[in-house]
Amino acid sequence: MFKTNLGKLINGDALEFIKTLENDSVDLILTDPPYLYNLSKRENEQINEKSNITKSINKYINAIYDNNLHNSFDINTYLDEFYRISKNKF
Repeated sequence: MFKTNLGKLINGDALEFIKTLENDSVDLILTDPPYLYNLSKRENEQINEKSNITKSINKYINAIYDNNLHNSFDINTYLDEFYRISKNKF
């Protein structure tokens, strides 16, 4: 944990840490969810495969689906906890 006069910065498993916080106790939540978690294979197939970057993205997306990782991030669980701990309900 990194503390300043402005607040605290915590690096760790967000969901596990959030569960330890009291209701209505947080001013700001800054998070970095997994990228491309909601991109479907069908959308992936529509990406133009002419560039190396696109080929790399396609390989990454296919690996996510082949290993069923696209279902491993449940955004609703996080949003429920964010709402619970937020001082100003959004």
